[in-house]
Amino acid sequence: METVIEEAQEQEQNQNPAREVPSFYTVEKFCEKHSSWATVGGIRHLLFNRSENGLDRAVVRLGHKLLIDEREFFLWAETQRERPRDEDL
Repeated sequence: METVIEEAQEQEQNQNPAREVPSFYTVEKFCEKHSSWATVGGIRHLLFNRSENGLDRAVVRLGHKLLIDEREFFLWAETQRERPRDEDL
């Protein structure tokens, strides 16, 4: 089974050379779109620590606004998946 990252990379290779326009969202709009799990406070915490947790690759700063690249956010999230411990098996 392919991971989200592998699927995204494969899709990117299969597309024409022109890169797809990214979907950028403010924190509030991102949380509205993903309201089943994302909270403003939780996302702000991740963004505050983005240089330590690697999320900086999914963030663009325009003036005072931070915009989240949705695709890059989920590629980053896939890398945060925990591996099952032996005792969990």
